[in-house]
Amino acid sequence: MKRIFVIFLFFAVCCLPSLFTGCGQRKPPGFPPVYPCTITVTKDGTALPNISVMLIPENPIDNVSITGGTDQNGTATIRTVSSYYSASGAPEGKYVIVLLDNVSVDLPEIGDDVYESWSPQRRQAWDDDIEKRIREARIIHGSLRNPLQSQASVTVTSSGSEATIDITEHR
Repeated sequence: MKRIFVIFLFFAVCCLPSLFTGCGQRKPPGFPPVYPCTITVTKDGTALPNISVMLIPENPIDNVSITGGTDQNGTATIRTVSSYYSASGAPEGKYVIVLLDNVSVDLPEIGDDVYESWSPQRRQAWDDDIEKRIREARIIHGSLRNPLQSQASVTVTSSGSEATIDITEHR
């Protein structure tokens, strides 16, 4: 009888609460409230897909990143992410917008042994060529890549926020 009581007590204390609370992620203490936020990225009015969008808060928020990626319509739905929890939206406040493009460059493959066999001048020429190819493939240039220089910004309010950044205006 005592054994049945212990099993029942274990079930009541450990298992029963999960029936009422569910198995999903819970908002951790201190996680800020978030509000809908979308950022649309264009170039001369044409949508830019596959652009990473980061919002850098004017007043830093500990252990949280606020990011999104543009879809085929050039629109990023912003998410606020911490170590074990994420939510769609951004906390209220003013943000600097930073954009990064996901560059894909086809490069000839060489082995480490080949690279190491080259003279320092040949290796430098190879490295310079790769850097040039990456620079030419980039869509986002200049200040929009740097949080200390970007002039693009958005203010998120409790009613939500939308912003459009045309990269041709931020060269």
